[in-house]
Amino acid sequence: MGGAARTDEPMVGRSVADGVRRFDPELTLGQLHGRTLRPAGQSAPAPSSGGPTDELDFLRGGGEAGARIRAHDWAATSLGAPEWWPVSLRNALRLLLVAPYPMWIGWGRDLVQFYNDAHARLLGDQTEPQLLCPSTRELIDGAMQRGESSQIEDHLVCLFRNRYAEETYLSIRLDPIRDDAGGIGGVLAMVTEATEHVISRRRTAAVRGLASEAAGARSVREACRRALAELARHPTDIPFALLYLREAGGSRARLVGTAGLPVGAAASPEAIDLRAAAGQSAWPVAEALATGDTVLVGDLPTRYGALPAGDWPLVPRSALVIPLTPPGHDQPDAVLVAGVSARRALDSDYRTFLELVARQVAATIAGGRAYEDEQRHAEVAAAAARRARARRRARERALEARFSGVLAERTRMAREIHDTLLQGFTGITLQLQAIVQEVTRAPERAKADVERILVLADKALVDARQAVWDMRAPALQAKSLAEALEDVTRRAGYGAGPNVRFRLTGKPRPLEPAAEMALFRIGQEAVANAVKHATARTIDVDLAYERRAARLVVRDDGRGFDPAGTAAARRGHWGLVGMRERAESVEARLSVTSAEGKGTEVAVVVRSRSVKAGRGIDVAARVRRLTE
Repeated sequence: MGGAARTDEPMVGRSVADGVRRFDPELTLGQLHGRTLRPAGQSAPAPSSGGPTDELDFLRGGGEAGARIRAHDWAATSLGAPEWWPVSLRNALRLLLVAPYPMWIGWGRDLVQFYNDAHARLLGDQTEPQLLCPSTRELIDGAMQRGESSQIEDHLVCLFRNRYAEETYLSIRLDPIRDDAGGIGGVLAMVTEATEHVISRRRTAAVRGLASEAAGARSVREACRRALAELARHPTDIPFALLYLREAGGSRARLVGTAGLPVGAAASPEAIDLRAAAGQSAWPVAEALATGDTVLVGDLPTRYGALPAGDWPLVPRSALVIPLTPPGHDQPDAVLVAGVSARRALDSDYRTFLELVARQVAATIAGGRAYEDEQRHAEVAAAAARRARARRRARERALEARFSGVLAERTRMAREIHDTLLQGFTGITLQLQAIVQEVTRAPERAKADVERILVLADKALVDARQAVWDMRAPALQAKSLAEALEDVTRRAGYGAGPNVRFRLTGKPRPLEPAAEMALFRIGQEAVANAVKHATARTIDVDLAYERRAARLVVRDDGRGFDPAGTAAARRGHWGLVGMRERAESVEARLSVTSAEGKGTEVAVVVRSRSVKAGRGIDVAARVRRLTE
């Protein structure tokens, strides 16, 4: 048995200019019975050697095809009258006429044709029932000359049935028929139509390829490009395609992808005005977007001339404008214009296929848009993470600076204690040891030395107070300035004490450590003085953060005093002298307003972040003032 063969060469369908014969539509099926395919110049064969007979029952039945065979004038053909036909041909015809599936028989060297009703129905309006092309002729030659059986699968032919040149796929099996002498008398062809199977397989591959190729798009533009590039690989079913995307403003649709057509042609404008009147745009994109329904556009050759036909000789006559609705949305935002191939009618299967392609394109666009959204969210999250890291580093630097300041303060205090207290007490110790023996021998001299030592001890005591006074308040190490002052007012009002009220205005912000410590100590001293010395009933503490300064006011309704007469009243104590020195150390403005019987107001204003670094209390000057 010969091997199977396959061809996609259509038997007919090209133009006359292409060298393929068009068939006479006036030729009837009855006239086709008995036609021969004898090569040019070959004479007709001699009649069969079978004897005459009146038994023509082998031609009975067979429906319309059988009736036409019986009515044909066979005596005028190379076969002669039916009563002289060989038994082998009669048996083959008996089988042919009762077969429910398409069959045809070619007999003799001229291959005189016989076919049944099933074959006639398969052909429709086709006027060449033998369906011969170079591929089938080779198989027939193999059967007639060498007695080989063969088969051709999914053979593409163009049949003029259903009123148009229709793409059809046939599978044909050819077997030789032995004549009465044992030679090859003819060929039997059994035909099976595989059109639906071939087209379904082809369209399924197109949808699967679209889903596979378009997957992984990282933007809407890339998704559109991939989708249309894949559609361009399937011109058999989609000879051309255009993809329009609604712009953000909603007044235009922009062309974002093409298949089979160049950008900017009459049928493929780069943009479509969605506000234009009906019929004024190249394609009814606005109508499809507004209604959400597929729009059929016909008479394309009149509108645009010859459009791409894919791999078919006849140009498309219609196209579908299909709206694309993203998954999870109600309104379409894109449109796919898909050309309808002239090789198949736009039936329900074809329309379903194109709408399935459109849904896959919409899913592809949604995938690209989702990736863009994901990237934007990732960028936002990354920016937020960077800002969080920056804030964390800023807090860490602030803590480091704070602890560095504390460490530097402790180092300074240690050095100052070493330079003042330790040296002072060491000098006192040495001088005491020197006068131990003079106490009994020279009392007057020893007394003078003791007085000098007392002065030295008093100076060391002043230096010790100054060192402690310059240390940062422990309350400010764990709390803000406002919280520390509020604690001071709360403690001052315990028990039967005065009514102490604290008020904060403005948004708190960090000040220089020295400035915060100065404000806290001044406020602490002012509240303590009001409680201990002014016998006030009400004390108001106001802390205000202004635009460029911080203001602290402590006001009481106590007995008041004369600020000028109290400046040096009690030497060696904090008092107003300490307040002024602290204000001077941070370049703050201090004002004290008081009168006897009218209460006291202490106000201090410090500029935000403007304190000079390294400025401290002039210890020597203060010692001189306290010891004079």
